[in-house]
Amino acid sequence: MGSPDSDITALTVFRSGGIAASLNSSVWKKYALGAYFNIMDPQTGKPSERNFVYEPGSGDLLADVIDGIKELQGRGALFAVCNSAIRFHSARIAKIGNHKAADVYKDLTNNILPQIQLVPTGVWAIGMAQEKKCGYIFAG
Repeated sequence: MGSPDSDITALTVFRSGGIAASLNSSVWKKYALGAYFNIMDPQTGKPSERNFVYEPGSGDLLADVIDGIKELQGRGALFAVCNSAIRFHSARIAKIGNHKAADVYKDLTNNILPQIQLVPTGVWAIGMAQEKKCGYIFAG
């Protein structure tokens, strides 16, 4: 529409199964997050062992003109991740892998990607943004 990035701020809050996008590839591999969240690697067609949406390579996203998270952050976009969802999935991942939930939670929260803010809940973050006159759009 011709608006420069400096006039627009987008906020994405990762919650529920979307939390995987906020985590670095080391924990994707360690906890088999692709298999757990049923996220297939576009390069291999198998459960992903890497976060391919942070810095996507050619063919990782539906079109190579789509920016990854890191590129969007550079353009001013903001990202947050739901702590409640991380706690919930930490407990489930721990049970599956015979780990302690507290250890998985600590590992996941220590491996949130740069500039992604951990917020109490995703719903809370959206509510706070709306209080600041941000529009809410759910797009799948």
